[in-house]
Amino acid sequence: MTTNFRSLRNMFSASRNAPTLTAPLLKGLGWVALILIFSCGDNEKNLNRPLVAMEDQVLRKEQLLEVIPKNLNKEDSLLFAEHFIKSWVIDLALYQQAQKNIKNSKEIERKVDEFRKALIVNTFINDLVSSRLKAPSEKEIVDFYKNDSTFLLSESIIKGFMLKVPLNAADLKQLRQWCKDEVSGASDTKNQHIANIEKYCVQNASIYEFFYDKWQSFSKLLENIPFQLTENETIFLKANKYVETQDSSFYYFLNIKEYLLEKDKQPYEFAKPIINDILTNQRKIGFIQKVKEDLYENAIKQHKVKIYY
Repeated sequence: MTTNFRSLRNMFSASRNAPTLTAPLLKGLGWVALILIFSCGDNEKNLNRPLVAMEDQVLRKEQLLEVIPKNLNKEDSLLFAEHFIKSWVIDLALYQQAQKNIKNSKEIERKVDEFRKALIVNTFINDLVSSRLKAPSEKEIVDFYKNDSTFLLSESIIKGFMLKVPLNAADLKQLRQWCKDEVSGASDTKNQHIANIEKYCVQNASIYEFFYDKWQSFSKLLENIPFQLTENETIFLKANKYVETQDSSFYYFLNIKEYLLEKDKQPYEFAKPIINDILTNQRKIGFIQKVKEDLYENAIKQHKVKIYY
């Protein structure tokens, strides 16, 4: 297959933002396009083909293929290749110029060596932690939760449900009765009321959220209801299990099955991930310290350390 370098040059210049390449590099890029876009195969020899060289540094086809997004069409792939090659040359030229002009090269080498050392050590430790450190058990997390009083709520939370129903919805009287009975009715009928409410909401409600098994922020729920508290949250939640209000288009129903107040102890499901992280970090610190101590002791026992004082 063949292509025309002049048409490639016109393609690149069609983009206002496209950088201008020198003639030799543009010619090389036309060749890149021929190999990358219009070639019929990518065998090992073809992938290793050099695209651009600058002194002793070479950019190969395989390196370019790795960075070109897979979803680009031919034209965009060519433009991407042009940008990438120019950036590669600029970065390399800047690095080479910096090497010639840097004054404190020994300090740079020292910092590079320290960084490499730290990177290797951190990778080794992280691999050890991942393979050998056991996760906290459920019992350990529960025991920590029971014996710690610092996990306090920053806001009031509730369990229950919230409904938003158009004013002209059918059987509103029946829905209202189900909602009220769910709060005050006998326990053996409450499950049936919930089932009735859910069926009703599927057909009639604009919004319905059932969170009987999941705590929700009370203040965030009120943001969806045109209802203003006339007292503070503590007084309101202690006095109300059912709220109904309306605006010009909708009725709003809020059921409060359970509540916890600001500064109450967090429920276990809130605190569990935090406790898990705390226990994991504690184990990690102890584990790493033991690894360091063991390595130190082994180095002494195996006479790898010579002390001159």
